Amino acid sequence: GQAGQASQAGRQPRHARQATQAKQARQARQFKQAEQAEQVEQAEQKKAALMDKLGDYAAEVPIHPNQRLRILWDKCVMVGVAYHAMYWPAWMGFNYEGEVEWMYLLDKFANVFFLIDVLINFYTGFDDGGTIEMRKREVVPHYLRGYFVVDLYGALPIDVLMYAIPALSVHKRSGLLFRYEGLVRIACLLDRLFRYLMRLQERLNVDFGAIRVFKLTFLIVLFSHANACVQFLAVRVDDFPENSWVVRNGLVDSGPFKQYTYALFNALSHMLCIGYGTHGNLMAPTSAIEVSITILSMLSGASFYVVLVGIIASIILAMDHSGSVYKMKLDVWKQYFHYRGL
Repeated sequence: GQAGQASQAGRQPRHARQATQAKQARQARQFKQAEQAEQVEQAEQKKAALMDKLGDYAAEVPIHPNQRLRILWDKCVMVGVAYHAMYWPAWMGFNYEGEVEWMYLLDKFANVFFLIDVLINFYTGFDDGGTIEMRKREVVPHYLRGYFVVDLYGALPIDVLMYAIPALSVHKRSGLLFRYEGLVRIACLLDRLFRYLMRLQERLNVDFGAIRVFKLTFLIVLFSHANACVQFLAVRVDDFPENSWVVRNGLVDSGPFKQYTYALFNALSHMLCIGYGTHGNLMAPTSAIEVSITILSMLSGASFYVVLVGIIASIILAMDHSGSVYKMKLDVWKQYFHYRGL
């Protein structure tokens, strides 16, 4: 009897321990399930917040690239770029005291216009291989990876630093050298101009050959104009050396129009490779900067001439496209008949 009581007493603590362990395991499972449920709920809340943000990001941009107002805006931007490209080289070369005249203010207004255009491009769809992409999550990265940096740099009025930083004053050589930076901005803006011009050509079904002729003609005129202004600015940077073409022609104290006329004659003479312009009596340029500009002018002039002849030839051939195709196929058949002995 005593042995049975002892064994029963031993079983009771063992059952109690098992019951306690089972209860603790059940509580641990319940705690883990509650913790997992809380984590799932937090994940769902984060997902909902993220979807709200993505909902705004996945929305379509409001401006279609073929809208009438967008086309009109592009035309205004193109006019502003053309104005800046023609005005700024003249300001670089022939503005002595940094005067802020109405044309300069109009140019700064154009800069504001360009900056607004950069902002609008984030809300304008783009042509993705024949399909207009309007989703914001595609439009924004596409513009950031593409032309954003070029467009932004071309739009910034960096030249105002000449009025804010004494080291870049118009009365110092460093200030005159800083003016060359404007040529880089002009190149950036020309990229935007030709990009918009091609987009306009696709919308209005303008002949592609006519666009190419217009682009090349505009570039020739612009480069001749900029070349003339840079030639005069280069002499100004060196403070009009005695052997420079400006001093030799007595133009130091002349008016801007006369100075520009002689500079343009120099530029065209170099570009057409017909002489050294106003250097006189076939006298070659004397300073290193004049030699560099002359070489650049001659190379660019020859390049423009070759490209212009090529474009004109392609346009003439395109005028009789069907006839050209007929003759090409006829030649193929003649070669085949000759090969077969027919």
